[in-house]
Amino acid sequence: VRSAAPSAGSAAPRAAYSKQKEEETK
Repeated sequence: VRSAAPSAGSAAPRAAYSKQKEEETK
């Protein structure tokens, strides 16, 4: 995984990261 907060302004990668994090911390 790259940075926790991608400073690219991309919604798709950010959403995917959030979802992955959520599933990991489930």
